[in-house]
Amino acid sequence: MVVTAHRGGVRLTTVDDGQTSFVPIRFSAVPHAVVGVPAPDGTSRWIAFGSGGGVVIWDLASQRVLRELRIPRERTNVKAVTVVQSGGSTLLAAATRERIQMWNTASWAPHARIDTPWTKSLAAVPLSATHHLLASGSGHALNLWDPVTAENLHTLVTAAPVEAITALRDNGTLLLGIGGPAGFTALEVNLPSP
Repeated sequence: MVVTAHRGGVRLTTVDDGQTSFVPIRFSAVPHAVVGVPAPDGTSRWIAFGSGGGVVIWDLASQRVLRELRIPRERTNVKAVTVVQSGGSTLLAAATRERIQMWNTASWAPHARIDTPWTKSLAAVPLSATHHLLASGSGHALNLWDPVTAENLHTLVTAAPVEAITALRDNGTLLLGIGGPAGFTALEVNLPSP
């Protein structure tokens, strides 16, 4: 599902058939970040969107706020959100100016915190269907993190901000696309299997 935010709500587009629907949600301002979140029951549809100092989880079926997750001692807006698979757990990651906070979506318990400044973008990097790495882009680098331990696995220093990240597979090769004001490039990723 592709989720795009607008002032009056969110537009949902299913990837399989391209069907779109609009869900009216009253935002005080258009969210900087929004992502679809798989619910533990496998049937509910949730979205997460960044707000000042945290993330709001919205249940599409009931049309209500399911949960508000706060990032301790954080007052700046959430700049990016993504969902990462880690073994049997689904993690929601949110980035602010000072840190990345992750929660386990089954219990909404805080999972890990990464202190890293100026994060502008997040993406899941799939090593397998059940194991992802977390990629973060900042004003000067692309970082790959282990979502279980919050350990920095690799840093690529860049000459310009990394404002967008995407991961894709091409004939079995894992590629990371990074973009920003200096343009777009694709990088081949060679990592050991999980």
